[in-house]
Amino acid sequence: MLKPFLAFFTIFVLACTATEPSVFDMMGDEQSQKVIKPAPQAPAQKPNLQNRAPSAENRTPSQTQSTATQNRTPVAQSQTPSNQGGTHLRQPIPQNIAPTNEPELNLKDSQLYERVQPNDIIIKALNAPKQVYVGQIFSFTLSVDIQDNIAVDLQTILPETENLKWLSSNLRWDNDGKGVYKAQIYAEASAQAVKNPKITVNLKRNGEFFQTANLTLSLPKIVALKSGEKYNHVVAQNLEVKKYKTNKFDDKNLIMIVEVNAQKGNIADFFIEDKDIIKQGVDSTSGEFDAQSGYYFAIFSPEKTSIDFNYFSLAKKDFVSFSLPVVVEDDEISTQIGLNPKQSKFEIYKNIGVYALFGIFLIT
Repeated sequence: MLKPFLAFFTIFVLACTATEPSVFDMMGDEQSQKVIKPAPQAPAQKPNLQNRAPSAENRTPSQTQSTATQNRTPVAQSQTPSNQGGTHLRQPIPQNIAPTNEPELNLKDSQLYERVQPNDIIIKALNAPKQVYVGQIFSFTLSVDIQDNIAVDLQTILPETENLKWLSSNLRWDNDGKGVYKAQIYAEASAQAVKNPKITVNLKRNGEFFQTANLTLSLPKIVALKSGEKYNHVVAQNLEVKKYKTNKFDDKNLIMIVEVNAQKGNIADFFIEDKDIIKQGVDSTSGEFDAQSGYYFAIFSPEKTSIDFNYFSLAKKDFVSFSLPVVVEDDEISTQIGLNPKQSKFEIYKNIGVYALFGIFLIT
């Protein structure tokens, strides 16, 4: 019984005192004492220079890059490049990059080709008088500033206004070359009560509507005249009777033709408040309102001895009267005077189908 126990005890003691080999003992060659014999090694072979990786000193740049690529761990695409110290730094975003002028292609066609709005129009009335008389011609300069040096066609709409007569049928627009257009407009008030009219100017380019603008015109103060029955409704700086003549119109009536000149007046307004005049009117006016000429005619009975009238003189601020005696002249005297109603270019229609005037002709 004692021998088996001693044998087991001896084996136990030897197992406890034996040294366990470390990992380094099994891998390295420098350890000489081994508890477990290493496997027999094969005879040493000469190194194969072709298969051996070159050292860091002898590597070429391409080999270094290839080796680094193989041994490098994958980097996320969002990772920024590292600096020389190995710390990864995010590169700053450049702030001095000029913005692109290319259009946003995701926009709609209506946004890509949006129409460019023109500049605002500045419209003014310049050089208008502060006060005028009823029947007096006044003018002002209509200025239209389009604030752009482009060629446009201007269409002016002068509205019909009670007691106000526009005398400018065809406006002539002058361009100063800087986008400012100007035109002279003439008007005349036939009564004291006139509302301020609204003038419209339409701009066209290449025959198509381009822009519009409006101006409410502030009219000058209108003063009424205290005139008599012989007033001829002409307000002028000066009115001059050049010549006149009287002849038979028919078997019962006479006709007087008067050639008149006026400065800053409207000869077309010539109308005498006289109940003895059967028919009267104006024909063949010529010239501008600054200097105008024309012919006034009146048909009346032989009992009338003179044609009397007056006009308001702007120069004298008063009424100036005329009295033209009725003297029936023959054709020879009429030809010498220069007025012949039988050879006139204009025609006066009969009053209630009875009276007619065949014409007026001036022989110089």
